[in-house]
Amino acid sequence: MKKRALIIISLLLVCTMFLTGCGTEETKKMVCTRVIDQNGIKMDLRYEATYTGDVVSLLESTEKVISSDTAVLEQYQTLLKQSYAPYDNVKYYNVDITIDGDTLTSHVVVNADKIDVDEITKIDSANGNYYTDGKMMIANVERAFTSLGATCTTE
Repeated sequence: MKKRALIIISLLLVCTMFLTGCGTEETKKMVCTRVIDQNGIKMDLRYEATYTGDVVSLLESTEKVISSDTAVLEQYQTLLKQSYAPYDNVKYYNVDITIDGDTLTSHVVVNADKIDVDEITKIDSANGNYYTDGKMMIANVERAFTSLGATCTTE
């Protein structure tokens, strides 16, 4: 009797794991890139979205402006700081803008799992385009970056 119960329980566990896929989905990363070289200014754009299933958990952007003209870099820095200023007190939205030599780097990290979607949508309604039912969706992110001319691949 104990042996039969053990076999039934084992079969139920195997069936449950088979049907649910052991409850884990693979975490993937989509990388979108674009390089622009115009009028002596080069822009190297890289966007990375870490996601599981269709839901993005982390979005990172690294945008570099490369120019031998420091006035150009300083102008870009001023414009970027002004555009990101409304996000200064938003939890889980981190911005770092630096100039090192001939390169301005803007690095933005958004923790999509934890950020207050309503708060960032109030700052810029376009942020809502990334979300469906309160979750940042990989298809929305890919659509946004490819519309900017970036090429996306999954790693």
